[in-house]
Amino acid sequence: MDSRIKPDGYLDLSFLTNRKSLIEPTKKDFVVRASTVTDMLMCQGRKVIPLILNQPDTPPTESMLFGSVTHGLIEDEQATWDARTGTQIVEDVLREDGFVVPDIPYPLDILIREAEGALDAWKRQVQPRVPSNGVAEGRMHRPLGVVDGRPLWLRGTPDSYTDDIIIDWKTSGKKWQKGREDKAIQLPLYRSLVEWNHETMPGRGLYVVYARDKFTWEERPIELTQQKVDAAMLHAFTMGRSLMKQEYTLSPFGEFRARAWYCSAMWCSSWDVCPAGGGEHEAVLLPSPGVGSV
Repeated sequence: MDSRIKPDGYLDLSFLTNRKSLIEPTKKDFVVRASTVTDMLMCQGRKVIPLILNQPDTPPTESMLFGSVTHGLIEDEQATWDARTGTQIVEDVLREDGFVVPDIPYPLDILIREAEGALDAWKRQVQPRVPSNGVAEGRMHRPLGVVDGRPLWLRGTPDSYTDDIIIDWKTSGKKWQKGREDKAIQLPLYRSLVEWNHETMPGRGLYVVYARDKFTWEERPIELTQQKVDAAMLHAFTMGRSLMKQEYTLSPFGEFRARAWYCSAMWCSSWDVCPAGGGEHEAVLLPSPGVGSV
């Protein structure tokens, strides 16, 4: 990237000179999740506003928890350890973010049964084509630079990767729209993590997406070019910087000035306090009602 347009502190890794580990942040560093970067690309306020107001995290939505449980079932299917029950996976997922089962307002038994059905479909439709030498080693970190002297790191958990390909399991209410895989930045971010931690640069990516309404998995391949990886890392740095500096912009609109699907009380925990959210502001922002799409 041209140094004239590079954000201040981006890829300034000089702080690593005095570090014992080049792949693990310290407790004083700031860490941004790959999933948080994806959320903030839709609207920065959904993550920054709760941070400014010091609001506690909210429990995962039903769709978020469904995705996490399905991931956990697939992870255990591929691993050498004894598989957990769906209930155990739910408890593990919630515990990581500081929640317990009583915090969840929707029926978990239905969610678990559906996730187990997604696993059965995965074993029939996907598993026979998964590379046998794929690795799923867990969480990785990589440094992105410094913000006001404080190191910023990216964190993510690639689902499976080889020297040639990175695979990400996704769940969705319905089939992905055409071309969505080219707009997603999760696999380019994972490529940057694999490169930093293992000095290998897979050139292919594969989103394998489960459509809940059709009970089927669909493969969406992409090319992991260096340009895509560089752009994704820049997004991660700028979103992390917004969190650290508690600065944000709001993006409530989808197409044709209709409110975007993610800008709603169901999907955004900042809805009630956001200047572009609910209450009296809605009439100003939405002169004519509309509905966005996933």
